[in-house]
Amino acid sequence: MPATAAQIAFITQGFRIVKNGPDSGVVAKYGDDARRNEDPVETYFEAQTDAQSICDARKTLLSADRRRFSVAITGESTGLAMTYTSTNPNVTLIDDERLVNMAALVSEISINFGNEQTVVEIWG
Repeated sequence: MPATAAQIAFITQGFRIVKNGPDSGVVAKYGDDARRNEDPVETYFEAQTDAQSICDARKTLLSADRRRFSVAITGESTGLAMTYTSTNPNVTLIDDERLVNMAALVSEISINFGNEQTVVEIWG
């Protein structure tokens, strides 16, 4: 079966660029800091639809507000008792002072046996 003109054009392209337009809420909140450059992110996908799917997912991930919390817990037993499965270690962070009640990702756990303290770094 001979290649069509569209297939030949697709194969001979040096780059396949996909975009997901700017999020107006992010641009309004962060201005020029929302996007510092226009350099492409290399992905090595063959299909443009796969690259577009990842582009859309990346925009969704990067558009959400994220904050880092450091939670100090008295006693090392809490850190030692945390168990993990093959999925990401998720927690629900509730902080009445900062009006936070959301799902978050545990990024680091430090156990200080000398001070009998567990410090949990959380992104959410």
